[in-house]
Order: sequence, then structure tokens, then C-alpha cells
Amino acid sequence: MSKEKCNTLAQKNVRYLGLDISVAHGAAVVLNRKGKVILRSYFTTRKAWCVPQKLESEIDLIESTFIRPKDKKRVIIPEQYIAFRRSHVRMWFNSVMDYANGVMRHKLDPVNTKTPIAFTLFANVEDYAYAAASRSSYQIGEVAGILRDILFYRGGYSRFTVPSSLQKWICGGKCLKKPRVLKAIKKGLVIPKTTISVDKNGEYDGPCTDLADAFWLANMVRTECRMKRGKLTLDKLSQSKRDVFLSVTKTQPVGMLTRPFIHWD
Repeated sequence: MSKEKCNTLAQKNVRYLGLDISVAHGAAVVLNRKGKVILRSYFTTRKAWCVPQKLESEIDLIESTFIRPKDKKRVIIPEQYIAFRRSHVRMWFNSVMDYANGVMRHKLDPVNTKTPIAFTLFANVEDYAYAAASRSSYQIGEVAGILRDILFYRGGYSRFTVPSSLQKWICGGKCLKKPRVLKAIKKGLVIPKTTISVDKNGEYDGPCTDLADAFWLANMVRTECRMKRGKLTLDKLSQSKRDVFLSVTKTQPVGMLTRPFIHWD
């Protein structure tokens, strides 16, 4: 690794972003250098899953609700709704990036508001589930592509993690949503009760699952950066977590620890 990259990893003003996105809902969680949650945010199309904008547990909670637009004749216009959703997801994620990068200085440094605070952002985004092809896949590509572009052009260091690797990181293998949420709560992620929905089988649904996955994505990229700084070694991790870092595939012939981040140089 170059000296410049090492210096980037070693600086104190660093943050870690986890991003989990689908067509109708998604979430972002930001951790500081010590691994503390400093921002949790989500968007959804269902009013029942929303909470008022307010400060909870010293964490800024940003949420957006998207209502399917209708004209006066009550005719749904699908193309208008899709464009409406893309636009609002863009605004939502720009707000997340403003906070994560330190643009919203009055919240990050209320004493010295004249001095910009620059944070290096390492992001881990859940990759596409290519095997689950459907009509919504194209819309997911549109929404996720917008967020990836914002992350790229605003200087983030990006990593993309396939869903199977994320589940392996959390549970050691394929697992349901409920244990992923409960493990995140146990690790310190505060999840509003209104975001938790339970189906007849006891499985969790709603923004709580997006928040949990985003938390674990941020946790993963923070662990990677700690290892590259020499603060953590592979032998301190469980076997399943070591497998995530060391595994190679046809599309990714290089392990994660030696694979560079995606970044605008």
C-alpha cells in the first residue's frame, strides 16, 4: 500500500458509512473512528414505519416518506412516481453525505463553525443480488446508481459487498433478518420501535432490517481499515469473518484486504 493511502487510513478525521438500498426502502448508518453510531437514517414508502424528525439518543435521525403521487382524477402515473422516488432518494442521500463529510458543521462542531471539518469517508454498500432477477431489478439499478455516483464524486472510498458475504459476516452463514437486527441492537445500534414489523412467522420486516444491515456494512469496512492500519490482525477475527476478507471469486480474483477501494483520484 502506498504511503499516501496509509496516511489516508491513519488520519483521525475518518468515518465509516454502511448503505443498504432497495427500490422502496433503504438505510444508512455512519460510525465514527471508535465505532460509535453517530448517524442512522432511512427512507421508506410506508407512513407507519416513519418517526418524527428529532434527536434521539444524541443521534440525528433523518427520515423521508415517499407517497405515490396521484393526479386529481386519481390516476396513478408510474413514470412520475419512479422519477419522484429517484429525486427524493438523491436528496436524502445528499443529506446523509453532508453529515458524514462534515458539511453540516453546526451539528459537528458548534464552537468553531467557521472552520470546515473534513472527514475521510470509507463506505461499504450492499451489492446487487444478481440471482434475484425481477422487474424491480432495473429500478434498483437506477436508484443505487445515483447513490454510487454521489458517493464517488463526493470523494468517498467505496467498497461493495454481496449479500451472502454480509450474512456470513454477521451470522457465519445464511441467516434470517431477525438475528441480524438483534445482533446489531446488542452491538449498540438504537432502532426505533416504529421501524420494526413482525410477520406471522416471527420474522422481522421494515426499516429496522435496512438499518441493521447498514450498521454491519459500516462495521465491516471499519474492521478492514483497522486491519490495514495495523490495529487488528486476522487471527483476532472469527473464521467466518476471515473467510469474508480472504475469499476470491471469478469476478473478484483478489481478496478484500489487498483490493483497492473505489475512489476518485
